[in-house]
Amino acid sequence: MKVCIDCKKEKTINLFRTRKSRGKIVHLAFCQECSVIRSRSYYARKKEEIKLQRDSNPNFRASNIRTELKRKYNISLEDYEKMFELQGGKCASCDRTPEKNKKRLAVDHDHKCCSGSKSCGKCVRGLLCDRCNLLLGKVNDNPELLRSLINYLETFVGSGA
Repeated sequence: MKVCIDCKKEKTINLFRTRKSRGKIVHLAFCQECSVIRSRSYYARKKEEIKLQRDSNPNFRASNIRTELKRKYNISLEDYEKMFELQGGKCASCDRTPEKNKKRLAVDHDHKCCSGSKSCGKCVRGLLCDRCNLLLGKVNDNPELLRSLINYLETFVGSGA
């Protein structure tokens, strides 16, 4: 049990967020509930400042993307752009192009190699649209399940059902 410094309530330790500090995992002093309230409050106070910073810095989005790609997939922005170019700017599965001003294509990696949301970088397979990426996730990258679903759908093609 731990007492939150914001709400002063005693709560179980799993209701406190964690972070790494000097190689050790430590629990924050405030509970998850208070953490959400703090984040929303901070953003509300700093909203204009954050927007101004974003708008005045043309590299803001690129630097965030660069950081995310390195942290989550262990690839550089240049690696991503190279894959994007090799795929003709389209989803590797369905050939859809990302809409203007919308999310970019998702980085697909083999979850058998690297489970979870982070990748070693060696198991990156390609770039997928959100629809294809979510579908792969729902079927746990299982080709047999996908074949089974295709067979199921094909039984109804032309049947009017």
